[in-house]
Amino acid sequence: MNSTAEDKILESDLMAYLKGKSGYLPCQLIEQVHRQGMIQSREPINASQIQPVSLDLRLGPKAFRIQCSFLPENEPVETKLKEISLYDFDITDGGILEKNAIYLIPLMEELSLPSCLYGLANSKSSTGRLDMFTRVIVDRGHRFDEIPLGYRGKLYLEIIPRSFPVK
Repeated sequence: MNSTAEDKILESDLMAYLKGKSGYLPCQLIEQVHRQGMIQSREPINASQIQPVSLDLRLGPKAFRIQCSFLPENEPVETKLKEISLYDFDITDGGILEKNAIYLIPLMEELSLPSCLYGLANSKSSTGRLDMFTRVIVDRGHRFDEIPLGYRGKLYLEIIPRSFPVK
């Protein structure tokens, strides 16, 4: 994404808002960040995705069955995926995720964050309701569920169903 005057103003606003603070962005600021193009999606973001202090992420149309869990560290996820992918399949109209198998699914949302903003992912509801182990990874990421300051790129969800197959 190219920087515009609006992006710079928003980054200044964010830096002023965040100065000396830690914590979460309120939904109003999440909406503003989205309007500025820092959160993008191949499908329009629904108002219901924006929660009081979070954004619900959505699965993309394709899943990859992978050999093992990984952190891409110094390379794009797609590069590593070529090495460890067993097969891929369309999940648009359903698909079965087998118990104890590892899957990687590109998410619909992508980020183009300013240098003052980072993200954290939390999979609490998926883990509790469906007994699935889930975590987010990003290009060149060194930690699961952490989106670094100024990250620009795709988001991926690793899923491991633990108790039963999931459709």
